[in-house]
Amino acid sequence: MRLLGSTIQYSLTPHCPYIFFLMMREIETRSGGEIVFNTLYQAIYRLQEFHYIVEESKKMVDNRVRIYFSITPEGKTYLEQLITEYRSFTGTVDRILKAGRTGAEQTGEEQKDY
Repeated sequence: MRLLGSTIQYSLTPHCPYIFFLMMREIETRSGGEIVFNTLYQAIYRLQEFHYIVEESKKMVDNRVRIYFSITPEGKTYLEQLITEYRSFTGTVDRILKAGRTGAEQTGEEQKDY
């Protein structure tokens, strides 16, 4: 989950500062509610701790503080690593699942869902 959360967040922020709240809402929308606001706070703090994102500014709008973040050069490098790892992992899982289906079809076995 940590890998996925970081990858998703970075994919929203590589080109411009992003308001924290809007980023959280966009991630929740794009994930169909699978990744929710509370989960992402901790990821934002970790990304800041490792200097992958920085707070650009804080603005008061309609009595609410809006915090803008942007990705650092180290963050961009880390993002590329995360994307590569994610694609490698999902590609491996796809190959495993495909091999399982092919093997079951060849032997005439019924495929089991675990």
